[in-house]
Amino acid sequence: MAALIRVDDVGRADSRTDALLTALCTAGVKLTCAVVPDWLTPATRDRLMCLWHKHPGRIEIHQHGFRHTNHGTNEDKFEFGPARTPAEQDSDVRVGRAILERAFGPAFFPAFTPPYGACDRTTDHVLRAAGFLVKSTFTTNHQTGSLPDFAPALDCFEWNPARALSWAEVVQRWAAAEDAPIAGLILHPRLMSWPTVQSYATGIPRLVEKLGTAIFADLVDAAALAPVRFI
Repeated sequence: MAALIRVDDVGRADSRTDALLTALCTAGVKLTCAVVPDWLTPATRDRLMCLWHKHPGRIEIHQHGFRHTNHGTNEDKFEFGPARTPAEQDSDVRVGRAILERAFGPAFFPAFTPPYGACDRTTDHVLRAAGFLVKSTFTTNHQTGSLPDFAPALDCFEWNPARALSWAEVVQRWAAAEDAPIAGLILHPRLMSWPTVQSYATGIPRLVEKLGTAIFADLVDAAALAPVRFI
């Protein structure tokens, strides 16, 4: 069994995100960080690279849109979707990738998490042309067939109304999602309370230990396994 832990909305200064990433890397948990290029600060870049050097093979950087701007409606949010022309999507993808490659060098992997989990076939064509290997959305709802989509089964945040799942709810839903195409968690620490962040920081390593022989992978591993089923 392979599982993917994705940490979304990384880039702006956020002490909760820093604390969770540090705790999980220190505990030996493998992570992929979805970084918003336009949000990236020098301080965040330095903290992520410090973790990458200190914990080799534990933290990966990939691209999370460009500005994380909603170009859709409140009911159907997207940064990359039908309201954007191919040229607009292509520019945002390529400029964002250039920012991350300059900032992170070998820590960057060409995978793409679209903000709000949404994209269209144009996005897939743009990503392929720009050299991206995989994408990672929220669910299989946005499988367009052109790029392999490694979307973890469990988003640890509910959006309507907005609230973070308790760790007890995560454990319960993890067990219920055993047959999902991709096991794993999507984390949003910047939206969590400190007590919730702390419960995840202790709970996730225990989950990894409990699974024993499970392989906790990043998107580099996922790309190597495509098109083989990930679980």
